[in-house]
Amino acid sequence: MSRAGYDPRAMAGFLEKMEANTRLQSSLAGQGDQAEQSDIFATHPRTADRVRKTLAEANLAYVQDPMTARDIYLGKIDGMLYGDDPEQGFVRGRVFAHPKLDLRYEVPEGFSLVNGAAQVVAQGPNGSAIVFDAAPERFGGRPMDYLTAVWAKDVALSNLETLNVNGMAAATGTVRLSKQGQQADLRLVAIRKGNAIYRFLLVTPPQLTATLAPGFQRTLNSFRDLTGEERRALRPYYLEVETAGRNTSPSRLAQALEERFRVLNGLTAGQSIPGGSLFKTVIER
Repeated sequence: MSRAGYDPRAMAGFLEKMEANTRLQSSLAGQGDQAEQSDIFATHPRTADRVRKTLAEANLAYVQDPMTARDIYLGKIDGMLYGDDPEQGFVRGRVFAHPKLDLRYEVPEGFSLVNGAAQVVAQGPNGSAIVFDAAPERFGGRPMDYLTAVWAKDVALSNLETLNVNGMAAATGTVRLSKQGQQADLRLVAIRKGNAIYRFLLVTPPQLTATLAPGFQRTLNSFRDLTGEERRALRPYYLEVETAGRNTSPSRLAQALEERFRVLNGLTAGQSIPGGSLFKTVIER
C-alpha cells in the first residue's frame, strides 16, 4: 500500500470501522458489550488486537502526502448493493427470508443474524448460535435417516426424535462437544421441505441450554413458507452517495438510524458532515 502511495494506517481505520459495525450489530441484538466474545467457532483474532498490530506495522512505512481519494471511491460505490445479495435471501431484523427457496424463520431476541453464501448464522449470548443451511447432497429418505446416516453418521446422538414442523417431516438429536477446552451442547435438526433437506444446528454453552431451549423451539416452529405479501415486501438495499449542503448532523438525516449512519460513514458521536462533502445512505429499490 505504501509503495502505491496510500497511507498504510488506513488499514487500521478500516478494521476499526469493522469493529464499530460489530459493536452496533451486537447492540441492536441486545447483546451489550459481547461483540467479540470468545466462542467455540472463532477463527480470527479479535479485531481490537488486529488494529493494534496493523498500526504497529503501518508505522514502519511512512508515506509523504498519502492518497485517500475518498470522493473517487465514493463515486465508484454509488448504487452498490448493500447487505444481502437477493440470490442468498434477506435478513430483516430477526427474520431470515429467502423468496427463491420460499422459506422464512425468526431467531430469538438477543440473536444477531449474519447471512452468507453457504449458511446463515445467528450469534447469541455467551457463544450460543443458530446455524442454518441446506444439505449439500440430495437425499430422498426420511429426515431421521439423513440425520443419523449422513449428517451425523460418526456421532453418537442422544434424544433422537421425529418432529412435525408446520406440516414438514423433521428429525432431531443432541450431542455435547468439547473443543479447544470449551464445551457446547449441539442440537441437530433436519427438516424436509419439498425435495430438499434444511438443517438447523443449535449451539449453546451447557449452562444456557435449558434457558435457551424455548426460544430455539420457537425458531423451529417459525420455519415455514412465505406468504405472497411477505414475498412482495422483500426488496434489496443499495448505497446512495449524496452531497451535504452544509455542516449536517447525522440526527437530522437518520433519527432512528443515527448510529447506523455514523458507522456507515465513519463518524464519531457528535461529529458533523462538512458542507460540500459526500456521505453514504442506504435506500430500498
